[in-house]
Amino acid sequence: MENQTARLNLSELLPIRVSIFENYFAQKPYSTVSLIKWLLTEKFKNNVIAFRTTSREKIRKRIKSNLPCITPSGIFKTRNSAGLIQHSGYVCIDIDHKDNRVFGIEWFEKKKLLAKTFDCLLYVGMSISGNGLYLIFRIAYPERHKEQYDALVREIYERTGLVADQSCSDVCRLRGASYDAYPYCNPHAKPYRGVLRDKTARAKVRTAREQQLLDEKVHKLIRKIRKQEKDITDDYYD
Repeated sequence: MENQTARLNLSELLPIRVSIFENYFAQKPYSTVSLIKWLLTEKFKNNVIAFRTTSREKIRKRIKSNLPCITPSGIFKTRNSAGLIQHSGYVCIDIDHKDNRVFGIEWFEKKKLLAKTFDCLLYVGMSISGNGLYLIFRIAYPERHKEQYDALVREIYERTGLVADQSCSDVCRLRGASYDAYPYCNPHAKPYRGVLRDKTARAKVRTAREQQLLDEKVHKLIRKIRKQEKDITDDYYD
């Protein structure tokens, strides 16, 4: 995937503004910023590379805690749902390594897959760890933020097999600074209209590890049934 930053027509995206916070601990924003400029900036490149190239947890924690953050879903007076002033019309969804069997260059292929699959996708970039993605989707119904978020999480799984983080659905969720040399950005993203109304459909999508453990249990039971030569189909209740 080539770096598209230089050839994007950004004029139509620049008016999209979101709140910016000093760090993850700040409760009140200090200003607003263009969402697209924030996503495509190289301002934090050196910090992010330093984070990715050290295994020392204290250094990583210090770097991350000193990086600014935004609320991709809007402008806020305080960092809580009641503090929302204006919704941006976008949601941010994380796809992490811990929930998916994806490594290294495979993330590059997943970016291309997501870009090809969703015409409502504004942006895909690497997380600060370099071992995960964050996605910015345009939504049609900002007043139904969580229902549209849940619908996207479900559809991402059904169409790509990727498990998204379901715990990031709060409208005031922060997104910390990161850097990606080859992001995907689509200024013509269409509004996503999916809404997940059924509460039972909101059941947690299994992570790759959870699915693996479940498969192991099932195979273990099958082996036990075969070894004991049990007939589990003798009647309806069996």
